Amino acid sequence: MLIGRFFVFLVETRNFNGNVTINEHGEFSVKYPNGKQISTPSPLEQSCGHERIFLKLLERLDIRTFSGTPLKVEHIVLFWHKSIIKRPDAKKLDTSNIIKADALRTWHNQFMERQLSIVKTLVWGINAFRSGETIREWTEKSKRQHRPADLLELPDSMKPQMQAAASI
Repeated sequence: MLIGRFFVFLVETRNFNGNVTINEHGEFSVKYPNGKQISTPSPLEQSCGHERIFLKLLERLDIRTFSGTPLKVEHIVLFWHKSIIKRPDAKKLDTSNIIKADALRTWHNQFMERQLSIVKTLVWGINAFRSGETIREWTEKSKRQHRPADLLELPDSMKPQMQAAASI
């Protein structure tokens, strides 16, 4: 997650040792050096699924634009820098937010140039602009919500079963 003055970027990463193909339906597959090709869940769809939960968190933390609307969420998928990404025709499916990890800075600069026309800057500046201090506060609020997973701890759904088995 990257929080900015105008957008929140939700970032999904994938590290395949192979080349990625995206078809016109948004379906992803990976072809490995040994020739094996597998279908893989869409990281873009996964990120969109996270958006609903993330927007609820922002609402709970009272993170919003000056006008009270939620921040705009953009999804980015980063692939390993050595992957080759085969894309469908841009008219069939926009894959501009699916990039190699080493191209993130260039992508961000181009994205902001496309998004921030004079009119949008004025409108967003009124509705969304926050100070650097406010962005830091939002980041700290969000960071406090993070709970690292204990990989050795059982999921909550299994705890009653284990307690029942232990009492036998």
